[in-house]
Amino acid sequence: VTAVTVVTSALALIMTSLSLLAMSARSEAEHRKAEAEDLIEFMLTDLKAQLQPVGRLDVLDSVGEKVIEYYSAQPSREMTADSLGRSARARHMLAEIELAQGDLEAARSYSTSAYEATRVILERDPAEPARIYEHSQSSFWLGYFAFLGGELEAAGDRWDEYRQLTEQLVEIDPTNLEWLNE
Repeated sequence: VTAVTVVTSALALIMTSLSLLAMSARSEAEHRKAEAEDLIEFMLTDLKAQLQPVGRLDVLDSVGEKVIEYYSAQPSREMTADSLGRSARARHMLAEIELAQGDLEAARSYSTSAYEATRVILERDPAEPARIYEHSQSSFWLGYFAFLGGELEAAGDRWDEYRQLTEQLVEIDPTNLEWLNE
């Protein structure tokens, strides 16, 4: 009986130690993911604002590709809405770069994948203004690339969607100047 009690106690101690170790590792992984997300946000906002005016499209292109590579490694169903939004913004940035470099098809491809990401976000939380705004931007850009490609009906469909989404935003907050401008 004493031997069984000692073995059982030892196993319980080992299991408790392993559980604590696993919880610590998970916490560390979540912390590192949050740091990566913060760095991505910096690259998509502050770094873009600094590099775009000086024409460093090559650096922005590399940044966008790395962001997409990071998010492509994650299953979209496990990504948060914020992560999907950052992924979409990276794709929009790459679409703008490709357009500036004259590659309409590549620009449209990035814009299409951004549209799909923001569509998923909006489906998850259809009443959230930030999600409505993100998808409105995707609708606008996808319509713009369709227009440039001579596909007027597709452009009209996306721009109608854009108009409906921005009208929805203005109904939510008629004092928001950015939404009024849209």
